[in-house]
Amino acid sequence: MQVDHSIIETFAQGGKVCITSRAYPIRVNDDSAHLYLFNHGNQTIQVQSIVVWEMSNVVFDTY
Repeated sequence: MQVDHSIIETFAQGGKVCITSRAYPIRVNDDSAHLYLFNHGNQTIQVQSIVVWEMSNVVFDTY
């Protein structure tokens, strides 16, 4: 069984907007990991906060 590790969900406007993307990152265990934000629109935006968390592994119980 393979568990998908490629979904990124981004919420904006207090949860009113959700963007789902697929990414295939390489795990980095030191300070060389970076997060970049891109704005491809025609308006300037200001990011007030970013919250990033790692999800726990899935545990399957056998019955």
